[in-house]
Amino acid sequence: MVEQTLQHEVFTVLIEQDEDGYYVATVPALKSCYTQARTLPELYGRLQEVIELCLEEEEPTPMKFVAVHQFELTGNTRNYATIADNYRRADDRVSHASRI
Repeated sequence: MVEQTLQHEVFTVLIEQDEDGYYVATVPALKSCYTQARTLPELYGRLQEVIELCLEEEEPTPMKFVAVHQFELTGNTRNYATIADNYRRADDRVSHASRI
């Protein structure tokens, strides 16, 4: 068991909604740390609980939030590199524009 004296820690949480309308939250810094609920207020309460439980068993993996993208796979696998290249070019344009 990991001993933890948690005073203040910030976790990135990914929240999605499934086909049945449930909100599903995943904490990438903690392996297998996820929960679900019908409403967002209920989900937030469950997140507090599941994060505390996961911290009893493991140390969080240090991670830095960068971005969230929805990645759509279309056609055959040969197009994936082209899609990724398009994202990189778009990121370069945004980066360049922010320096101007």
